This record gives sequence, structure tokens and C-alpha cells, in this order.
Amino acid sequence: MIAAYGKGFVRASQDTWKLFEDVDIVEIIDADITSAICFLIEICNDCVCIIVTAAWTHTVYKPFTTTISLLAFFIGYLMTRISMALPHACVGCYYTCYAKNPDSRFFDKTIKDRLAMIRNGRVVVSATRESTVLLITFSLSLISLFLTT
Repeated sequence: MIAAYGKGFVRASQDTWKLFEDVDIVEIIDADITSAICFLIEICNDCVCIIVTAAWTHTVYKPFTTTISLLAFFIGYLMTRISMALPHACVGCYYTCYAKNPDSRFFDKTIKDRLAMIRNGRVVVSATRESTVLLITFSLSLISLFLTT
């Protein structure tokens, strides 16, 4: 909405959220776990970067194992963060396009069926903020466990 309507970032965000409220898809936006899955993929990739780098550095340059491993973690995180921005943006764009024109012929009944399942109580919706906090806690404990061994 920023580029299409020439609005500022804050105004476009407010208008988009109002659009979600008007179409009544806030529940499905709140139930979206795309950001949590992207974050989990980032952390898993970073763990692989640390393990591979630490194994190589420990055999070749043993005194620099911690430094190079942390550097590999940050570089791996940034590279994966950049690559995960595309699927995350695609999901956000899909919701925005649906909110803009829910009766378009390009959309099937997936969102409407999912909303009906959420509202009827047939789907357990977890709070995405809590799951993100759990993922952050888990990843930090893995990193601290690796660095202490």
C-alpha cells in the first residue's frame, strides 16, 4: 500500500490493519505462524553454521574457535534473515490482497473455511507472541549450551 497509494509507512500500516478489521480477518492474521516458522528456520540454519564452523576451526585454528563461530552465527543469521523476508512478505501480501478484494476469482475458500474453523472452536489457535518467545528462549539456550562446551 505504500508504493501503490503514495502513503507513508505508518499511515499505510494503519490503513492496512483497518482493512483487515473491516474484512474481519484479524483472527487469521493473529493465528499466522509464518514469522515463527521463519525465525525457527533462521535459528536452525545458524546452529548448522556454528557447528560446521566450530568443527572446522577447532581442527585448523583452535584459538579462534569461539570468535569465528560467533562471526559465522551472525553472518548466517543475516543471510537467512534476508532470504526469509521473501516468504514472509508473500504471506503478508496474500492477506492484504485478500482484504482488498475478498470476492476475487483468484481466491478460493481457504481463508473463509479457516476463519469458520477458528470461530467454531474446531481449531486451537496458539498465541504467536508466546510461541515466538519460546523459540527465542530455546535458541538462546542452545547457543549458550554450545558456547559453554
